[in-house]
Amino acid sequence: MPLTGFTIIDSLMLNTLGKAMVGVISGTTYIPAVDNPESKRFVAAYQAKFNALPDNFSDYGYVAGQAIAEALKATNGDTAKDKFAEAMVKVKSAHRAARSVSIRKRTIRFRTSIFAR
Repeated sequence: MPLTGFTIIDSLMLNTLGKAMVGVISGTTYIPAVDNPESKRFVAAYQAKFNALPDNFSDYGYVAGQAIAEALKATNGDTAKDKFAEAMVKVKSAHRAARSVSIRKRTIRFRTSIFAR
């Protein structure tokens, strides 16, 4: 039975374990080899600043930052809880649109939660 994992086995783990990772099956949300313009720009900027390849957590932070920036644009910088939350729910990305909130060529959507107050 092959070793499997999700997310914890990422590109950094591959670099650390090298050949020991051959045959490991893993699902993940992002790797720096994603071949689209957004990812290439992200990887280049990340490497220039940190002298390392981005990992899943770098991607999460980058996409979250983009989503927050889009919500702030929609509220003209107003961070009042209800107004900002409403704007976050409306944030979504579509690579066909001018404003994009992803480096993975996927749509990002936020939805309201039954736990939101």
